[in-house]
Amino acid sequence: MKSLLGAVLLAAAIMPGQASASPYGDDLTKCIVGHTSEADNLLLAKWIFVAMSASSKIKDMSNVSAAQRTEVNLSTSKMYNRLITKDCRAETVAALKYDGQQSLESAFELLGKVAMQTLMGDPGVQANLSGLDQAFDKQAFNAMMIEAGLKPKTP
Repeated sequence: MKSLLGAVLLAAAIMPGQASASPYGDDLTKCIVGHTSEADNLLLAKWIFVAMSASSKIKDMSNVSAAQRTEVNLSTSKMYNRLITKDCRAETVAALKYDGQQSLESAFELLGKVAMQTLMGDPGVQANLSGLDQAFDKQAFNAMMIEAGLKPKTP
């Protein structure tokens, strides 16, 4: 069950899903986002990074220790527990009752997006992202835009 919960939370945090379809799910989402601090958002971003770095395909690009993995997993688990069983208990109960487990997935999807904004706004991340411009073929992209009937951006 632990790995299933982790997979669901990770997927909800980083993958697009369906928006909440009811006021109960919306209330849960607002409550969860409203009860997370900047430190919580950073913790969630770290958890996503740590989880992704465990992939055999990219493991060699990270030096996350077993102790760090354990600590981040434990801290994130405590944060999730706090949010759904304490801070937003009434909203969680109502959303689960009327919308099912999908309501939790939707709420944590948005929380994951908020957490990732914490990292994406970092100057180091921004500098690295701008590195894509070095080899990007702007002429080919602009030609494709014209083919699609859109006005290309000027270089």
